[in-house]
Amino acid sequence: MREDFSVRNAYKLPKWRRPEALLILMAVALPLAFSVWSALLNNFVVEVIRFDGLDIGVLHTIREIPGFLAVGVISILLFVREQTLALSMLALLGIATAVTAWFPFLSGILTITLLSSVGFHFFETVNQSLQLQWFSKEEAPNKLGQLMAYGSAATLIAYIFIILGWEKLNLSFNSAYMFAGLSCFALALIGYIIFPNFKAPVPQTKNMVIRKRYWLYYLLQFLSGARRQIFVVFAGFMMVERFGMEDVNDIPKEKMQDPWGIEFAPTFLGRDTCRTPMVWNKNQPNGGFSKANTTWLPISDKHLERAAIDSALDPNSIYNDLAKFLKWRKKQSAMTEANCISNIAGDDTEISFDRESDDQTLNCNFNFKTLTASFEEI
Repeated sequence: MREDFSVRNAYKLPKWRRPEALLILMAVALPLAFSVWSALLNNFVVEVIRFDGLDIGVLHTIREIPGFLAVGVISILLFVREQTLALSMLALLGIATAVTAWFPFLSGILTITLLSSVGFHFFETVNQSLQLQWFSKEEAPNKLGQLMAYGSAATLIAYIFIILGWEKLNLSFNSAYMFAGLSCFALALIGYIIFPNFKAPVPQTKNMVIRKRYWLYYLLQFLSGARRQIFVVFAGFMMVERFGMEDVNDIPKEKMQDPWGIEFAPTFLGRDTCRTPMVWNKNQPNGGFSKANTTWLPISDKHLERAAIDSALDPNSIYNDLAKFLKWRKKQSAMTEANCISNIAGDDTEISFDRESDDQTLNCNFNFKTLTASFEEI
């Protein structure tokens, strides 16, 4: 049984066992799991599970259900301490992230996403409450800013881990998710073991409180969520799936904007590689992105050849080839419902296997030398 300790008397504890240290630990643990999960998600579901736009929409709908139900945390707090709940949800997020690649099929990834979302949203709800309880009004602005800085640093470390580890350490989706998830879980476990139960100086109200004067805040929160779900969720997915967009690795250093890229190029190019302007029409100034003389980051020449509107109009583009394939795939039960593969054969240049559902068997052949694929119903 862990000891109870008043926040008012926390100064008597060593610095590494005080409430602030626990909040820092949790601020670091969360992005280690969530940043890796979200950064690799689009590539994982497209390359491994073969998601289309409808599938990614369903996944993020499932993911937001716990966010909507996070108000139910109030009822859980009648039985569980906020601190214990926060660490438990952080551990759940870590475990769900660690096993993400173990379920490379639709129902599996939806289940894991639901569990990780419960961990993420319930943790975030309780974590914000603990921050406001454990810091005084005078020190809260500065301390909350510091916690955000720790979280941002952990996010940067997670991204560098992916960038450098993917080639240097030969990471796979499974190894990246396992390392990130287990790191988060380990930090949550450490937080549970070494820290006492902190008692806030003011008892918390366990009822829902809605204030009319906060209507603008509620509206902005709603619009912020809509912005993210409509644009952020689908923008990266569409660039990976439909347009074949790649990172831009040839930005001249004098045109970079990201301080990390400017400081560490060419070893680490920073965030600019994946946030160059979206091109729409290669024959328009700035690819149709802007009528300004110059853009904040330069237009990528290789992206011009895959401009979105041009690709949509070109019957031979990656966009339309993939659209045709996805339309065909949805009609094949061996593709959409089967989780059985048999008769695997091949060598260094090609591989073939059968995908089987209850009412269909497809023989799939992939030639790595000619970069072609064929599918035959048998």
